[in-house]
Amino acid sequence: MGTQKHAARLCSFRDIAGDNSFRDIQFRLPRFHSSIVTDLANIRSDGRYQYKKYTDLSKPGAPMWEALTDTRPNEGDKILPSKTLSLTWRPQKGREIMGRSDCLKCKTSDSIMDYAYLGARNPKAPLAFDDPDHKVLKTVNNSFNCITCHDPHSAEPRIVFDHLIEAMSHPDYKDYNYQKNVGKTGYPKIEVINMGVRGYPRKIAILEKANSNYMCGQCHEGHNRSETFYRDSDGQLAHPKDAIDRTGWSVGTFFAANPIERWNLVSGLGLNNGTDKATGVKTVSTDHYHMETVVASKHGQAGVGCTDCHFAKKANGTLEHQPSLPSLKYKNTCARSDCHGNPNGDNWSEGQAAYMVATIQQRYRIHKERLERYGSAARNLLIKAKNGDVKINQPEYQKLQDAYSLYLHTVGWYFSDYSKGVHDPSGFENTSSQVIKNLRTATAAAQNALK
Repeated sequence: MGTQKHAARLCSFRDIAGDNSFRDIQFRLPRFHSSIVTDLANIRSDGRYQYKKYTDLSKPGAPMWEALTDTRPNEGDKILPSKTLSLTWRPQKGREIMGRSDCLKCKTSDSIMDYAYLGARNPKAPLAFDDPDHKVLKTVNNSFNCITCHDPHSAEPRIVFDHLIEAMSHPDYKDYNYQKNVGKTGYPKIEVINMGVRGYPRKIAILEKANSNYMCGQCHEGHNRSETFYRDSDGQLAHPKDAIDRTGWSVGTFFAANPIERWNLVSGLGLNNGTDKATGVKTVSTDHYHMETVVASKHGQAGVGCTDCHFAKKANGTLEHQPSLPSLKYKNTCARSDCHGNPNGDNWSEGQAAYMVATIQQRYRIHKERLERYGSAARNLLIKAKNGDVKINQPEYQKLQDAYSLYLHTVGWYFSDYSKGVHDPSGFENTSSQVIKNLRTATAAAQNALK
């Protein structure tokens, strides 16, 4: 599990915009990858899977079934709601039952051989992505490990997550960020290999050059496949209700560089992910777009990857394999990098690195508060229009709805990026400035267009 130098901080939630969305969390992550499947089973089961001893919460939680016990085996393969609410290390997650067992693909390597490609049902494959949660949990005991990112035979850097392989290789994605730039710095080529020896289709992708943005990005990406899409035209589902992979175009990530790009892409397809009840605005949902943000940033395009900051580079040039916060080890991250630590570049000291991160995060907080302020003004006007208290001419009303929908997508995108702007400082500031301008302009135009 590793140790932290500092105790976990309390979480603080703000709701300036009044839309009941989480805004800010200040915390240190007390658990890491070694316990991820155990923690998931514990927090996403409404109390069904409990630690055998309360004090085991302080220990690495593997193997899982040595740490947990099933307190409600009578439920069988279904995990049912109960009076015992799940808690979680990250308060904005884990408030509901697991729902889809394919989320375990990012939590364990034990079942890596048991799925057909894209989790489709196959008579020879033991598991499918839409199998009941408990059925899949019974087959695993450990979190993910080396083979998730390294081929066990050649040790080459690889990707095993089907949906990312699709996004990086399928012709439907040739116009999106990765495939448009493949071969450039930060966009390594891949070789897709069919692995069908077990009687059902499987694939892996070998990276031409190690790049942790894609190796880590197998899980730290926006999972379009887990989202529900509706057509703007008639409000109906854009895919079969029970589709495992959401079929075709939404099977992986769009590799959108920022929330504006993704919002334009989804709405340009005539799609949305639901409706905000208070305002009636069609929404574009958001997931943890960590990889996409970093890949398209100056960091990513310079070849910087997740491990450069979260693993840290030792004096001998090798990387540690325990992810933790860069703020705990500036000496071995920013101050040792080829850019910021280079005597011919920024040549930062450890203190300068800490100051720059604090500065970026403070600028982020200022932008975020401005976003929320103008978002709140737009929201209040939209609620009045929906309730019939005011009437706005249709062109201005539509622009206000679009501006607010983009705002919701933007705050969701950057909230799920826990770096508070550090992953892509200039990208965040440029995006938020544009979204703020859209909100201000659309709200003012709607006020002037009141009937």
